[in-house]
Amino acid sequence: MPLQLSYRPVSLDEFFGNLPLKKTIISVMDKVDKPHTYLLTGPSGCGKTTLSRIMANMLNCKDSDLVEYNISEMRGIDAAREIISSCKFVPMYGDVKVIILNECQKATNEFQNSMLEILEEPPETVFFILCTTEPEKLLKTIRNRCTTFHVSPLAKHDMIGLVNWILESEGKKVADKVRDAILFAAEGSPRVVVKILDQIIDLTDEEAQLQSISEITIDETLVIDICRKIISTDSPAKRWAELSLMLKGFDSDAEGARRAILGYLSTVILSKKGDEGKRIALIMSEFIHPYYDSGKAGLIISCYMSTIV
Repeated sequence: MPLQLSYRPVSLDEFFGNLPLKKTIISVMDKVDKPHTYLLTGPSGCGKTTLSRIMANMLNCKDSDLVEYNISEMRGIDAAREIISSCKFVPMYGDVKVIILNECQKATNEFQNSMLEILEEPPETVFFILCTTEPEKLLKTIRNRCTTFHVSPLAKHDMIGLVNWILESEGKKVADKVRDAILFAAEGSPRVVVKILDQIIDLTDEEAQLQSISEITIDETLVIDICRKIISTDSPAKRWAELSLMLKGFDSDAEGARRAILGYLSTVILSKKGDEGKRIALIMSEFIHPYYDSGKAGLIISCYMSTIV
């Protein structure tokens, strides 16, 4: 069985990281009058869908009464009508029905406007959980109807714990260099951690493991090139000219790139003193804030501002 299935959390106790969020969810789920509409935000691969299924279990939803829609595939008004119509039917096997809307940032305005009424006042037996990487693309009126939870990428110590737990459970070991490569490549995403481990866990050669990881994270080289150019001593004009060319070819997760850049700079600054250290710190400050709302535009702005530090 793929590791993605074997190690998918089925309870909050098994869900790594996000401890404050888990406490908040427990508090909300303990209420007698629970909210019926939730919005889970966060970067791709951080566990939003998994957490939605856990929340459905906490709501005592039976498997047959849990319905998931991928809104990137059914995003128009007809899809909204289908979902609204399904809410008329009582749960088949339990007391509640839970409807998970994945990738809901892909929904058209017509879809979103059609869903406003049902999201504000769903039937007593129906709960909605919306998942998105880009909440700003949802209508404000929809966001205001939801109890919002932000799912953060895993901190490094949680990543290490997840890797070690899976390896120990499988009776496997990897070299420290391989583990570090996994942590760098995954960028806080538990989904990517499990995906990488599934691909390398049966390889016995360290170089083969590292090669396999590099194939998964082909954009790592571009991010490192961006980091090196950001901290170079070239003139601001030259740095920006070269950075802008790199950024034109960048089509990956901007938030993941931001975290990777901060990780790279964190290593660099530890070896710097005086004015050099101060300059790196100022550059790092341009990458502090997440890009969940701004996406690639946020990365471009940060890179530009770093050239004039």
